[in-house]
Amino acid sequence: MTFWNFKTDPVKNITFAPRTFSREECEKIIKLGDDHGWKTSTFQESQNQYVKGDKGNKVRDSETVFIHPAENTFWIFERLSAMVEQINAEHFGFNLYGFGEGLQLTKYEAPTGHYDFHVDRADGGVIRKLSIVVSLSTKTDYEGGEFVIKLSKDENYFVGHQGSALVIPSYILHKVNPITKGTRYSLVGWVTGEQFR
Repeated sequence: MTFWNFKTDPVKNITFAPRTFSREECEKIIKLGDDHGWKTSTFQESQNQYVKGDKGNKVRDSETVFIHPAENTFWIFERLSAMVEQINAEHFGFNLYGFGEGLQLTKYEAPTGHYDFHVDRADGGVIRKLSIVVSLSTKTDYEGGEFVIKLSKDENYFVGHQGSALVIPSYILHKVNPITKGTRYSLVGWVTGEQFR
């Protein structure tokens, strides 16, 4: 007869790193987006498929810039890597590789900026295990734009302090509520790893 060893699940649904970047560093990161030129990232939902186009309902309305390791960005990757290593050891215990896709700077502007419920993984894509969202804006820069996770029928709302990082497993359902005033900037990264076993 086989017996299962029931252990308490140590994996958190959400955790925070409150002072990942300073105010000056957040402004420096936002300037990277301005320097590289923001690109529209609007997706449409049509027959339950995410496709680019003019039909269906907007699933996402934002502008993005991808940054990759370079002489002027290594410090960002080093800071996030150190933070993820510590948080993963304390709260998740996943087997991780690193930031294999670069980092995404995102700008949500009123009155339409938002991103509806989604998970940060796709069939046939890389294995994303942790998702990181760094708040680059201050709470007075915008209204609305709460980061929302859904674990059951209830929704949990979060508004991060400037420079703080929120970390969730990439399979958690989440969204960004519509911006009603101002502009919300964030830095997003996905940490890849081995298959879940």
